[in-house]
Amino acid sequence: MIIIRMANRATLVARFQQVAVAAALALGNNVSFAQPGPSASEHFKRGLEFAQQGQFEAAAQEFKSAYDISPRSAVLFNLGQAYALGGKPVQAVETLKRYLSENQVKAGSARRTLVEELMMRSERRIGYLTISVAPPDAELFVDGLLHKLTTLDEPILLAVGEHNVLAVSSGYEPATGQVQIAANASRTLKLTLNRQAATLQAAAAQLEVTCAIPATLVQLDGGELRSSDDRKELALGMGQHEIRFERLGYERTVMHLAVKNPGIVRVDCDLHPTRTLPESLTGELMIESSEPGAEILVDGGRARPSTLLPIGPHLIEIRRTGFLPWSGRVELRARRRETIKIALRPTPEYDLEERVRERSRRRWTYVTGGAGVAVLGAALTTYVLNSQRYRQWGRDRDLTSSEVRAQRWSPTLDARVSDLQRQSASIQLVDDVAAGLCILGTGLLSYAVVSWFSSETR
Repeated sequence: MIIIRMANRATLVARFQQVAVAAALALGNNVSFAQPGPSASEHFKRGLEFAQQGQFEAAAQEFKSAYDISPRSAVLFNLGQAYALGGKPVQAVETLKRYLSENQVKAGSARRTLVEELMMRSERRIGYLTISVAPPDAELFVDGLLHKLTTLDEPILLAVGEHNVLAVSSGYEPATGQVQIAANASRTLKLTLNRQAATLQAAAAQLEVTCAIPATLVQLDGGELRSSDDRKELALGMGQHEIRFERLGYERTVMHLAVKNPGIVRVDCDLHPTRTLPESLTGELMIESSEPGAEILVDGGRARPSTLLPIGPHLIEIRRTGFLPWSGRVELRARRRETIKIALRPTPEYDLEERVRERSRRRWTYVTGGAGVAVLGAALTTYVLNSQRYRQWGRDRDLTSSEVRAQRWSPTLDARVSDLQRQSASIQLVDDVAAGLCILGTGLLSYAVVSWFSSETR
């Protein structure tokens, strides 16, 4: 016979909840950590924040993590209350007993009275389930979690309420059952596994959880909390199941699913940030990419280069056509800005294309620069030759002017005056052409110089 005490998740009375939370927060302000302080302190602070939000299962997970890193017995008081308020009476009783034992709290003191009241109320929410299973070496899963037994006669405490039990054994069909346990009452459940054909293997449904938001806490049928980063699959019995997802700064999500056949059941969490996040639960993420126009993804969704997010870990991915995607993980802290500078690397194909384009640009730079030099040379030559014409035209103009002033008339005077006017217009036109060539040549040469230095700095 295997005796298992089971209980269901339930909230305590309002007065008891208020007293317990207040005591937890009061004690939390006086708890300090040694080695390794920062990590344990961070877990402890998050546990207090979860408790303030009424998420006691998550708070218990954080307190337990803090205790595992730095085993301060004072944390057991907070952990025991979180278990009690989160519907874990068995864990609450065990933890609070350890707290009294390790701290040697004096009888009659206010704290011992509060702890004993917590223990008494938790013990009232414990029931008993007796399971007989054939074959006796079958593995038992209670609400999806493997239940290991030390002896067949020793009773094990769990919580009251409705629970799913799954028994599996190699060479047998899995057997399932559902029971409703009342407080301080005993129930009996018999599970008999039928042998399979020799070619078949025992199979049970497995739960596979994926979540874009890291460090999300997952709870199956009121069982223990586990992180979504843990890719280990959970065993599922046939029938109805409840899955909860929660993380500090996000709205809790509850999913219900029905398992009818063995296999893998895949679910994806759907968490959304709390609508009004306080500053104590918010950090700023600043992303600087080496390539403009890159797509930024945070926790699987598109995001701006600067955004406010709930504190804790987040997954970042940067994508841009022609470049290798970049991904990483960042830890945001309250009221702080985390700046990440990312240098994207081009793909081999894009890098080859860019080199071909660069060679083409350089060739065009050489051609443009050469054309600019040639045009400037032509402009200079035109200007020099036209200057010689201008000087000759000046001498002819002076000679003609002297004859006119001396009133010496000749048959060719009118013709020479007309010719000087035509030469003046021609010289002016050639000067304009030389100036245009100079401007064109300077522009081509400047473009070539700018293109050269731009290619050198790429």
